[in-house]
Amino acid sequence: MKYIKGFLGFIMMTFGSMLIAITIDDVLIKNILLRILGAFFVFIGVDILHRQLHPHKYKKDQGNN
Repeated sequence: MKYIKGFLGFIMMTFGSMLIAITIDDVLIKNILLRILGAFFVFIGVDILHRQLHPHKYKKDQGNN
């Protein structure tokens, strides 16, 4: 499951960067929307990958000092 989530994060980052790079001639609203969606996918993909590479950072403290 760990590798599947990591691969999903990588795919989301790749897809987001492709959305950011797409431009459509003479359609400003679609260009802005594609860039916003691309940035969203990139940030979600980075978050997923970061959680997979550093899993202990996100575990809750049990109070055992």
